[in-house]
Amino acid sequence: MGNHPHRRVRTLFAVNCHRLSLSYSRLFILPETPRYLIKRDKYDQAAKSLGRLRRLPVDHPAVVEELNEVQANHLYEMSLGKSSYIECFKGTLGKRLITGMLLQSLQQLTGVNFICKFIQLLLSKIDR
Repeated sequence: MGNHPHRRVRTLFAVNCHRLSLSYSRLFILPETPRYLIKRDKYDQAAKSLGRLRRLPVDHPAVVEELNEVQANHLYEMSLGKSSYIECFKGTLGKRLITGMLLQSLQQLTGVNFICKFIQLLLSKIDR
């Protein structure tokens, strides 16, 4: 590699790009989740997907039971009515959420994460 810092940076960048492309390419071979398929009223495809994930036949009792449980959970959620992300910001929950977001933002701006991450290294250098 040599002592050229630009070459090292480019090599690290290329390695990370390769890892990222491998990760994204795997997305195309992943099956759809049974919950998503049940939400779209595709019960047969959901059974196939769950059977594939559990490595069991579609008519296996464990697959059928889990699929019925997922469908019952979906029906229960639908019976509660529609909801939206706006509801997260209403009432006291909204105040709590905004307070937490502001505290996290201020924490990032103060640099406390840097100190927490490198405090052991800094203290070990001072101790010598």
